[in-house]
Amino acid sequence: MSNPQSNPEVPLVPGDPLMLDPLEAATDAAIAACDGDTRAAVRALVVAMNMLTKENEGLSRELEYAWRQVSPGFSRSRRARRAKSGEGGPLTGR
Repeated sequence: MSNPQSNPEVPLVPGDPLMLDPLEAATDAAIAACDGDTRAAVRALVVAMNMLTKENEGLSRELEYAWRQVSPGFSRSRRARRAKSGEGGPLTGR
């Protein structure tokens, strides 16, 4: 199935459903950034995902370390309030 938006011969019309879909727009932007080479676009996105995954793992380790350094008495009351109210993440301070 061909995407008409990725075909330069098919003109885009304002209000076209393909123009309104952010996923389609992001897909076309990634392909355009790689000069229309879909394989290069996929490769670039995989590399970016791997970099973000490693960064996320590092931040998760830092967060875990921070939680180990917090006093159990302090964190017990804050965790209980957050669990009841469903507020923010562990370090939001709400």
